[in-house]
Amino acid sequence: MHLKAIQASRYTLKFAVSAVAIFFVTSAHAAIPKSTPADAAEAVIGEAVNGRIVAGWVEKLELKPWGDMLKAKLDTGAKTSSINADNITRFNHKDKEWVRFVLTYKTVQGEEVQRELERPVRRNIRVKEHAGKNVRRPVVELSFCFAGELHKTQFSLIDRSKFVYPVLLGRRFLQENSLINPAETFLTQPNCPISDNPTAEKAEAQP
Repeated sequence: MHLKAIQASRYTLKFAVSAVAIFFVTSAHAAIPKSTPADAAEAVIGEAVNGRIVAGWVEKLELKPWGDMLKAKLDTGAKTSSINADNITRFNHKDKEWVRFVLTYKTVQGEEVQRELERPVRRNIRVKEHAGKNVRRPVVELSFCFAGELHKTQFSLIDRSKFVYPVLLGRRFLQENSLINPAETFLTQPNCPISDNPTAEKAEAQP
């Protein structure tokens, strides 16, 4: 009888110790704030990380000096940015290579736009088309507003009429300016004035 009482006491003590341990573990776990994917996304949307803005894989940009709002695909798999252009004609001006071309695109508002431009050729690249043929394409500089800042970067002039987006921003631009969240789109807004010194822009465009 005495032995049974001792065993019962040991069982009661063991149960009490276990209950106390469970209480402290549960309390400690409840005190740790839980993070969710939504919280993580909210923490980075629109914020700069090491000087680069966090953006989705599709964003809006504003082409200068006209203020045309376009959708652009952000693609780190492409080295050079590109824009839809046709009627591309090369010519010489003061012993330098220039190019005349027509930008053709649909704005975010659904307006079909064509703009004839002339620009100096910064360099040439080889682009492999769908047929597998390498084509030499001119690269020019264009100004645009992205995520609230005015930029000027190099664009290859190619036929993007079969693609969803008329503009592609490649890693030459992205590596200095943006980090991409591939699960999101339209995390930024251009937020630029309609025109930034259009006189200077027009003067640059003429040979």
